[in-house]
Amino acid sequence: MGIRFLSQEWPAPEPSLEQYLGACRMNPHFILYAMERLKSPVLWIDADAELRKDPRGALQEDMDFMAGRMPAHRKRTWHVGTLFFNNTRPAKALVALWIQHLDDSTSDEAALERAWRTGKWDGRAAALPSSYHWCRGKFWLRKEHQQMRDETVILHNLSKSPEKASTLAKMRARARAVAKKTGKSPKEVLL
Repeated sequence: MGIRFLSQEWPAPEPSLEQYLGACRMNPHFILYAMERLKSPVLWIDADAELRKDPRGALQEDMDFMAGRMPAHRKRTWHVGTLFFNNTRPAKALVALWIQHLDDSTSDEAALERAWRTGKWDGRAAALPSSYHWCRGKFWLRKEHQQMRDETVILHNLSKSPEKASTLAKMRARARAVAKKTGKSPKEVLL
């Protein structure tokens, strides 16, 4: 496709909740590193995603940040599997704010949401088309979804590793335990 890319291989740690979250918390650091090193916009795509078509078509050069919007019923604003950051001061400021909201118990998605909700960011943002963040699931194979499959630019959730499934189950269990102690819902804890 003629696309410049930058990838970084990390040592494979023993699978655990802490290691999984630790790896996720590296994402904004890597994005900022890539922006500074490449001196160009960065399209972040999770490692367990498949690039099915050239993704440059929907990226808007007049935007500082683009991502897939979560459905209205979800508490979070953005999907983090595909993120576009233009090489602008506001985009770098958002990544820096995202990094500031990371801590030892927060996922990258939760930290981005906290950064977004501060209102301290003055950039321009837009939603990526849903074809940039389709997730493979049982519905994916249904005949009536052929058009969706044909239009998909980036397909997510390709990892079938038992470690990822186990880690996600541990995250949900921990959220339920914290929710029980604090009186919050598990969804509020994960946010």
